[in-house]
Amino acid sequence: RILPVTTTIRAVGTVTYDESRLSEVSLKYEGWIGRLFVDETGQAVRRGEPLFTLYSPDLLTAQQELLIATRAQAAARETEAPDRADYLLKATRRRLSLWDLSEGQIDEIVRTREPLQYVPILSPTSGYVVQKNVVEGAAVKPGQTLYRVAGLDSVWIEAEVYESELPLVRVGQPAEVTFPYLPGQRFEGRIDYIYPYLEGRTRT
Repeated sequence: RILPVTTTIRAVGTVTYDESRLSEVSLKYEGWIGRLFVDETGQAVRRGEPLFTLYSPDLLTAQQELLIATRAQAAARETEAPDRADYLLKATRRRLSLWDLSEGQIDEIVRTREPLQYVPILSPTSGYVVQKNVVEGAAVKPGQTLYRVAGLDSVWIEAEVYESELPLVRVGQPAEVTFPYLPGQRFEGRIDYIYPYLEGRTRT
């Protein structure tokens, strides 16, 4: 009779963010922070909710160009070439879209015929704020990380497996996770990735 042989590997692990569900909030233009709607680390946010308002001369100019293009399109409709101003309007809308304004925000600017002095900057995803680098009134630069938002409906466990046990570990194998502060509860997972190096002191 052949019996299956199994080996259980016990490892200490830490809970960390799923990096594929981590989003950074930054800008493509410079400006100044107005009002903060999300002002502390750990705060929950939803996709499309405003994080803060921003005053930016470049963004204000782009909005004014949108309104000029809208008026030009309306005037062109009264001529023999009603489509000649469409390309300009599309280009200005595209520019604002590339600067992360939503279609709803752009439509609202066109509807009210007024540029926004302070533009609401929206969260790109739902999750929790794990890093906040802004205060009201601060100047911000293009590419500067203002917030980091992590989705926590799934997380990673980074487990320390000893070098001698590595031959027994494969991607896709099932794993069971327990926490000392949740006695009696067990969570199922699977091995998703094995780092290609060992930590120097622990050799894990």
